Amino acid sequence: MSRTGKLAPGSFIVLGLSVYTAGIWAAFTALAMAVAVGIHTFGSLDDSVYNVAGGQLPRWFMFGIGIYLIRIYLPMHVGHGRTRRQFTAHALASIVLVTAAGAALMTAGYALEGLLYQGLDRPRNIPAEQTFAVDEYPLVFAAYWGAFLVWMSVGALVSTAFYRGSGTGLLTVPVAVALIILAGDITSDQNLPFDDVTAPTSMVQCLSGFLVAAGLLWALLRDIPIQTRTS
Repeated sequence: MSRTGKLAPGSFIVLGLSVYTAGIWAAFTALAMAVAVGIHTFGSLDDSVYNVAGGQLPRWFMFGIGIYLIRIYLPMHVGHGRTRRQFTAHALASIVLVTAAGAALMTAGYALEGLLYQGLDRPRNIPAEQTFAVDEYPLVFAAYWGAFLVWMSVGALVSTAFYRGSGTGLLTVPVAVALIILAGDITSDQNLPFDDVTAPTSMVQCLSGFLVAAGLLWALLRDIPIQTRTS
Protein backbone atom coordinates (compact mmCIF):
# COMPACT_ATOMS: atom_id res chain seq x y z
CA MET A 1 0.00 0.00 0.00
CA SER A 2 2.74 2.44 0.88
CA ARG A 3 4.57 1.72 -2.36
CA THR A 4 1.40 2.38 -4.33
CA GLY A 5 0.95 5.66 -2.53
CA LYS A 6 4.50 6.75 -3.35
CA LEU A 7 4.11 5.87 -7.02
CA ALA A 8 0.65 7.36 -7.42
CA PRO A 9 1.29 11.12 -7.92
CA GLY A 10 3.48 10.91 -11.01
CA SER A 11 2.24 7.63 -12.45
CA PHE A 12 -1.41 8.65 -12.02
CA ILE A 13 -0.92 11.62 -14.33
CA VAL A 14 1.02 9.66 -16.95
CA LEU A 15 -1.35 6.70 -16.91
CA GLY A 16 -4.50 8.82 -17.09
CA LEU A 17 -3.28 11.02 -19.94
CA SER A 18 -1.70 8.11 -21.84
CA VAL A 19 -4.86 6.00 -21.72
CA TYR A 20 -6.93 8.96 -22.92
CA THR A 21 -4.41 9.66 -25.69
CA ALA A 22 -4.47 6.03 -26.79
CA GLY A 23 -8.25 6.08 -27.06
CA ILE A 24 -8.25 9.22 -29.19
CA TRP A 25 -5.42 7.79 -31.34
CA ALA A 26 -7.38 4.59 -31.98
CA ALA A 27 -10.39 6.55 -33.22
CA PHE A 28 -8.17 8.91 -35.25
CA THR A 29 -6.31 6.01 -36.88
CA ALA A 30 -9.47 4.07 -37.67
CA LEU A 31 -10.98 7.14 -39.32
CA ALA A 32 -7.83 7.78 -41.38
CA MET A 33 -7.81 4.17 -42.57
CA ALA A 34 -11.49 4.36 -43.48
CA VAL A 35 -10.87 7.53 -45.48
CA ALA A 36 -7.97 5.85 -47.31
CA VAL A 37 -10.16 2.87 -48.22
CA GLY A 38 -12.90 5.23 -49.37
CA ILE A 39 -10.53 7.18 -51.59
CA HIS A 40 -9.19 3.94 -53.04
CA THR A 41 -12.72 2.68 -53.71
CA PHE A 42 -14.11 5.80 -55.32
CA GLY A 43 -11.00 7.56 -56.62
CA SER A 44 -7.22 7.33 -56.86
CA LEU A 45 -5.21 6.72 -53.68
CA ASP A 46 -1.66 8.02 -54.12
CA ASP A 47 -0.85 10.07 -51.01
CA SER A 48 -0.51 9.13 -47.37
CA VAL A 49 -3.84 9.99 -45.74
CA TYR A 50 -2.32 9.46 -42.30
CA ASN A 51 0.40 12.00 -43.02
CA VAL A 52 -2.14 14.59 -44.14
CA ALA A 53 -4.40 13.96 -41.15
CA GLY A 54 -1.42 13.92 -38.79
CA GLY A 55 -0.24 17.37 -39.77
CA GLN A 56 -2.08 19.62 -37.31
CA LEU A 57 -4.78 17.73 -35.40
CA PRO A 58 -2.40 15.72 -33.18
CA ARG A 59 -0.46 18.87 -32.30
CA TRP A 60 -3.58 20.71 -31.17
CA PHE A 61 -4.63 17.64 -29.22
CA MET A 62 -1.32 17.72 -27.32
CA PHE A 63 -1.77 21.45 -26.74
CA GLY A 64 -5.16 20.69 -25.19
CA ILE A 65 -3.69 17.90 -23.07
CA GLY A 66 -1.16 20.41 -21.74
CA ILE A 67 -3.99 22.73 -20.73
CA TYR A 68 -5.86 19.86 -19.10
CA LEU A 69 -2.74 18.80 -17.18
CA ILE A 70 -2.66 22.11 -15.31
CA ARG A 71 -6.35 22.90 -14.96
CA ILE A 72 -7.28 19.49 -13.57
CA TYR A 73 -4.22 17.97 -11.93
CA LEU A 74 -2.65 21.07 -10.33
CA PRO A 75 -5.44 21.83 -7.81
CA MET A 76 -6.06 18.11 -7.30
CA HIS A 77 -2.47 17.30 -6.36
CA VAL A 78 -1.74 20.41 -4.31
CA GLY A 79 -5.07 19.96 -2.55
CA HIS A 80 -3.97 16.47 -1.51
CA GLY A 81 -0.74 17.61 0.09
CA ARG A 82 1.77 17.72 -2.75
CA THR A 83 3.98 20.78 -2.92
CA ARG A 84 3.96 22.97 -5.99
CA ARG A 85 7.53 22.02 -6.78
CA GLN A 86 6.68 18.32 -6.53
CA PHE A 87 3.77 18.81 -8.89
CA THR A 88 5.95 20.79 -11.31
CA ALA A 89 8.49 17.97 -11.43
CA HIS A 90 5.70 15.44 -11.98
CA ALA A 91 4.13 17.63 -14.68
CA LEU A 92 7.38 18.02 -16.63
CA ALA A 93 8.11 14.29 -16.41
CA SER A 94 4.55 13.59 -17.53
CA ILE A 95 4.97 15.85 -20.55
CA VAL A 96 8.09 13.93 -21.61
CA LEU A 97 6.49 10.51 -21.12
CA VAL A 98 3.03 11.27 -22.53
CA THR A 99 4.47 12.91 -25.64
CA ALA A 100 6.78 9.92 -26.13
CA ALA A 101 3.75 7.63 -25.90
CA GLY A 102 1.89 9.83 -28.38
CA ALA A 103 4.81 9.78 -30.80
CA ALA A 104 5.03 6.00 -30.53
CA LEU A 105 1.32 5.71 -31.30
CA MET A 106 1.62 7.98 -34.34
CA THR A 107 4.57 5.90 -35.55
CA ALA A 108 2.47 2.77 -35.15
CA GLY A 109 -0.23 4.49 -37.19
CA TYR A 110 2.19 5.05 -40.06
CA ALA A 111 3.19 1.38 -39.88
CA LEU A 112 -0.44 0.24 -39.95
CA GLU A 113 -1.12 2.50 -42.91
CA GLY A 114 1.87 0.96 -44.66
CA LEU A 115 0.32 -2.48 -44.30
CA LEU A 116 -2.99 -1.17 -45.64
CA TYR A 117 -1.41 0.48 -48.69
CA GLN A 118 0.65 -2.64 -49.33
CA GLY A 119 -2.52 -4.71 -49.32
CA LEU A 120 -4.20 -2.25 -51.68
CA ASP A 121 -1.05 -2.12 -53.85
CA ARG A 122 -0.98 1.67 -53.78
CA PRO A 123 1.91 4.18 -53.48
CA ARG A 124 2.18 6.26 -50.34
CA ASN A 125 3.51 9.71 -51.26
CA ILE A 126 4.36 12.54 -48.87
CA PRO A 127 5.93 15.99 -49.49
CA ALA A 128 9.62 15.70 -50.35
CA GLU A 129 10.48 18.53 -47.94
CA GLN A 130 9.55 16.53 -44.85
CA THR A 131 12.22 15.38 -42.44
CA PHE A 132 11.24 11.72 -42.83
CA ALA A 133 9.91 9.19 -45.31
CA VAL A 134 6.77 7.24 -44.46
CA ASP A 135 8.76 4.09 -43.69
CA GLU A 136 11.60 5.75 -41.73
CA TYR A 137 9.97 4.96 -38.41
CA PRO A 138 12.74 6.18 -36.07
CA LEU A 139 12.61 9.57 -37.81
CA VAL A 140 8.80 9.55 -37.71
CA PHE A 141 8.97 8.98 -33.96
CA ALA A 142 11.59 11.70 -33.48
CA ALA A 143 9.63 14.22 -35.54
CA TYR A 144 6.39 13.69 -33.65
CA TRP A 145 8.05 13.51 -30.24
CA GLY A 146 9.81 16.81 -30.85
CA ALA A 147 6.63 18.49 -32.06
CA PHE A 148 4.54 17.05 -29.23
CA LEU A 149 7.07 18.14 -26.60
CA VAL A 150 6.73 21.73 -27.73
CA TRP A 151 2.97 21.77 -28.16
CA MET A 152 2.12 20.04 -24.87
CA SER A 153 4.59 22.11 -22.84
CA VAL A 154 3.35 25.31 -24.45
CA GLY A 155 -0.24 24.30 -23.69
CA ALA A 156 0.72 23.74 -20.06
CA LEU A 157 2.57 27.06 -20.01
CA VAL A 158 -0.37 29.04 -21.36
CA SER A 159 -2.75 27.25 -19.00
CA THR A 160 -0.52 28.04 -16.02
CA ALA A 161 -0.17 31.67 -17.02
CA PHE A 162 -3.92 32.17 -17.32
CA TYR A 163 -4.42 30.27 -14.05
CA ARG A 164 -2.27 32.91 -12.35
CA GLY A 165 -4.23 35.73 -13.97
CA SER A 166 -5.50 37.03 -17.29
CA GLY A 167 -2.72 39.61 -17.50
CA THR A 168 0.00 37.00 -17.12
CA GLY A 169 -1.80 34.79 -19.58
CA LEU A 170 -1.97 37.46 -22.26
CA LEU A 171 1.72 38.23 -21.82
CA THR A 172 2.53 34.56 -22.37
CA VAL A 173 0.62 34.19 -25.64
CA PRO A 174 3.28 35.86 -27.86
CA VAL A 175 5.96 33.72 -26.20
CA ALA A 176 3.91 30.58 -26.85
CA VAL A 177 3.41 31.51 -30.50
CA ALA A 178 7.13 32.22 -30.91
CA LEU A 179 8.08 28.85 -29.42
CA ILE A 180 5.71 26.99 -31.73
CA ILE A 181 6.98 28.88 -34.79
CA LEU A 182 10.60 28.28 -33.78
CA ALA A 183 9.94 24.56 -33.48
CA GLY A 184 8.61 24.51 -37.03
CA ASP A 185 6.08 22.19 -38.60
CA ILE A 186 8.38 19.23 -38.96
CA THR A 187 5.77 16.70 -40.08
CA SER A 188 4.66 18.69 -43.13
CA ASP A 189 6.24 20.60 -45.99
CA GLN A 190 5.74 23.93 -44.22
CA ASN A 191 8.75 24.47 -41.95
CA LEU A 192 8.60 28.15 -41.13
CA PRO A 193 10.68 30.11 -40.35
CA PHE A 194 13.36 27.89 -41.90
CA ASP A 195 13.58 26.08 -45.23
CA ASP A 196 15.18 22.72 -45.96
CA VAL A 197 15.52 21.77 -42.30
CA THR A 198 17.13 18.41 -41.59
CA ALA A 199 15.86 15.97 -38.97
CA PRO A 200 18.68 16.71 -36.46
CA THR A 201 18.17 20.46 -36.82
CA SER A 202 14.44 20.04 -36.33
CA MET A 203 15.00 18.11 -33.11
CA VAL A 204 17.36 20.80 -31.82
CA GLN A 205 14.72 23.43 -32.54
CA CYS A 206 12.03 21.42 -30.78
CA LEU A 207 14.18 20.55 -27.76
CA SER A 208 15.17 24.20 -27.44
CA GLY A 209 11.53 25.25 -27.48
CA PHE A 210 10.64 22.61 -24.92
CA LEU A 211 13.45 23.66 -22.57
CA VAL A 212 12.39 27.30 -22.73
CA ALA A 213 8.75 26.37 -22.08
CA ALA A 214 9.78 24.05 -19.23
CA GLY A 215 11.85 26.79 -17.61
CA LEU A 216 9.00 29.29 -17.79
CA LEU A 217 6.57 26.66 -16.55
CA TRP A 218 8.77 25.96 -13.53
CA ALA A 219 9.01 29.69 -12.75
CA LEU A 220 5.23 30.16 -12.92
CA LEU A 221 4.25 26.99 -11.05
CA ARG A 222 6.62 26.97 -8.11
CA ASP A 223 4.66 29.55 -6.09
CA ILE A 224 1.33 29.63 -7.91
CA PRO A 225 -1.71 30.41 -5.72
CA ILE A 226 -4.36 27.70 -5.85
CA GLN A 227 -7.84 28.90 -6.73
CA THR A 228 -10.63 27.79 -4.43
CA ARG A 229 -14.21 27.38 -5.51
CA THR A 230 -16.83 29.25 -3.57
CA SER A 231 -20.48 28.31 -3.59
